[in-house]
Formats: sequence, structure tokens, C-alpha cells
Amino acid sequence: MARRLSPPTQETYRRDLERYVLPRFGSYRLGRLPTDEIEKWLNDEVAAGLAPSSVHRSYRVLRRVLQVAVEKERSLTNPWRPGGASAGAKREMG
Repeated sequence: MARRLSPPTQETYRRDLERYVLPRFGSYRLGRLPTDEIEKWLNDEVAAGLAPSSVHRSYRVLRRVLQVAVEKERSLTNPWRPGGASAGAKREMG
């Protein structure tokens, strides 16, 4: 069963998707996102001065999009796998 998000939370996620995720990854097919490109994006966002908590929120939006794609069989694999690029990027943010 899906958890219902409050309207303000939905708007925040939509804004992050449109402002941060889609400009960087909108041209990729869901199952073809290079893991190293995701890590580079996270590090670039922090280097550009975004707060680590904001970068992490954008990362969660991307991760959820990928998870839903796998669940809905739009993608066979999620390139953002535990222990992959996320581990190093999260250390940079934290």
C-alpha cells in the first residue's frame, strides 16, 4: 500500500524533480543512468553550494523514481544500488 504524502511534501518533491533531477538526467532512459554520473551529480551539487540536506533530498527523489520504475517494470534494474556510488557520495554530503 502506498503512503500518501501531504500536498506540501508532494510540491517539494515535484520542485526538486523539476529543478535538480530532470535537468541532469531527463535525457537518459531510466535503466541506463550511469552510477558514476549519479555520484558526480551529487558531488557537483554540493560543490555548487547546495546544502547537503537539500542534495540528499534530491537524491531521495531520484532514488524513489528509480525504485518505482523497477516496481512498475519500466526498468529492469535500479542503477542506484546499495553500496554503489551512493555510499561515497553520502559521505561527501554528511
